Amino acid sequence: MMKNWKKYLAYFFAFILSALFGSFLVIYYTPYVMVERARVRTGLEYNKIKYREGLADETRRQVVMPSPDFLYAVAYYDLSEGPLQITSVVPQDNYWSLSLFHSNSNNFYVINDSEIDTDNINIILSHENQKVENIGKNQKLIYSSDKRGVLIIRGVVKTQDDFDMMEKVQKSLRLEKFKL
Repeated sequence: MMKNWKKYLAYFFAFILSALFGSFLVIYYTPYVMVERARVRTGLEYNKIKYREGLADETRRQVVMPSPDFLYAVAYYDLSEGPLQITSVVPQDNYWSLSLFHSNSNNFYVINDSEIDTDNINIILSHENQKVENIGKNQKLIYSSDKRGVLIIRGVVKTQDDFDMMEKVQKSLRLEKFKL
């Protein structure tokens, strides 16, 4: 009788350990799977920009609740082959922001128009294990602990009159391999 008790206790602990380990795997890997699934569903290749045409409406659901006042541009980046250079015009009178996310959707960098003193940005995005030495005076170096992730630029269209200007700002976004 005593042997059966030890056997059932061992099964119970094995079940608990398996459940804890399985839960950890699900919690840890789900964001990575969701980000990759979104990339595949949108048909985007790494290091290519997708400009969302026009303002969001009720039919656009790539973002859960897209704001109807924003123009969006998105890119999934991959730093496996080296750092990338992100450049864009920054509007002076309209809200504009750049957000960088790791491949598990953790946001690690955000900058908006009120934090930028010039009318453009020039950011070098590098993996933390990559050496980047020739940074220019007007360039900012940002390190990522993840080689893959997502870049999102949003710009507010306040009135229909400034839609064309904000669309030009949106299309000024460039994501290119940085020459070391």
